[in-house]
Amino acid sequence: MIELVIADDQVLFVDTLKSVIEHRAKDIHITGVAYDGKTALQIIEQTNPDVALLDVKMPYINGLELSQKLYMIRPGVKVIILTTFPDDEFVEQALQHGAAGYLLKNMLSDDLINSIRMVHSGNILISEKVGSVLQQRDHNDCTREKNESFTKTRRELLRQLSRREREVYGLMLQGYSNDEIAEMLFIATQTVKNHIRSIYSKSGFHNRSDIIHLDDSEQ
Repeated sequence: MIELVIADDQVLFVDTLKSVIEHRAKDIHITGVAYDGKTALQIIEQTNPDVALLDVKMPYINGLELSQKLYMIRPGVKVIILTTFPDDEFVEQALQHGAAGYLLKNMLSDDLINSIRMVHSGNILISEKVGSVLQQRDHNDCTREKNESFTKTRRELLRQLSRREREVYGLMLQGYSNDEIAEMLFIATQTVKNHIRSIYSKSGFHNRSDIIHLDDSEQ
């Protein structure tokens, strides 16, 4: 059974979503709902759910701030941030501070339910539209960085990667495809793509060939 807390300042949205999940997902138990971030934090501290579904903009404590707090005090709670707009400025910050999902509110309810299950299983999910915005932003950053002679050695890059990112990077060096990496690590292909996007961001490069052929010596 997946224990879930829902927090959003739109009362009708929360109540409707609660009703839909209770009706369609017998494997998900909603331990509490909140209409502001402060109340959500109190409920999560009391119930310690598996997953917290948080609106990015809420009174008192917004979804991003709450995600940061939970990352420190309740690291076992997997956070999914919900947003209305795909170009939301908070997406990268949320992922950096432990959020496991960043999804659009206009997704189908069954897709959201499946996303909750996938995040609970250890996957990282980003809405396709949000991912497209990040990809375009990364492309713009890459164009700018090419004029700044920004390089790293492989050792410098590895120091900045998380444990899972190092695993993905190591398999990339061995020539495995995204699908093969996903199968070997027992994660979704989209999760592999998300890790690779993070590796690109930390390396300063934006294609597979460059980060695979990084110089392994210290500069």
